[in-house]
Amino acid sequence: MQLVANNSALLLNRRDTIELIDAAGATALLDKGCLWITMDGDRRDIVLGAGESWTVERNGRTLVYAEAPSTLRIAAPAANHGSHS
Repeated sequence: MQLVANNSALLLNRRDTIELIDAAGATALLDKGCLWITMDGDRRDIVLGAGESWTVERNGRTLVYAEAPSTLRIAAPAANHGSHS
């Protein structure tokens, strides 16, 4: 599944999995439910509850697993055009 990160709500059933590839800087915002997140090569387990968010720290494969029915939004990383004010 290919997702376009535009902050639209994704409704996940329990045990649904989303795979993010090279999504550094994208932010997962959990409106309701519970998610378990893991990145390839990272020993940590990230668990999000309702109202929490987490930003993907590096490119590679990131798995998002719904521990409960969940409503998730994924915000794309802010574009950096190199302009400074």
